[in-house]
Amino acid sequence: MGTVTLGVSIAVPEPHGSLLQARRAGFGDPAAHGIPTHITLLPPTEADAEALPGIERHLAEVASSGRPFPLRLSGTGTFRPLSPGNCSGVTRGAGASRGCR
Repeated sequence: MGTVTLGVSIAVPEPHGSLLQARRAGFGDPAAHGIPTHITLLPPTEADAEALPGIERHLAEVASSGRPFPLRLSGTGTFRPLSPGNCSGVTRGAGASRGCR
C-alpha cells in the first residue's frame, strides 16, 4: 500500500487565527493564506498506509480522553532558512516551543 504523510495540529481560534494569518502574509510568507493558522503537535511524518486505521484510532482515543486547557502564544520567529514560514512561541500550555527561532 505504500506510505502516507500525516501530521497533527490544533487550530488557532478566532479572532487570533485570522490576525496571525494576516501577519504571516505581511511578513511575505507565500503560504500564509493556503495553510490555516495552527499549532503543530506532530510535523509531517511518513507512516505505512496499512497503519493508518490504527493511528487514527489512537488519535481519536487520545483526543476523547483529553480536556480543554489554556494556551498562550507570545513572540514571533521563523523557520528560515529551512522554510519561509513564520511562527509564534507557545508560552503556556506546553513546554518550550521547538523549531521556532
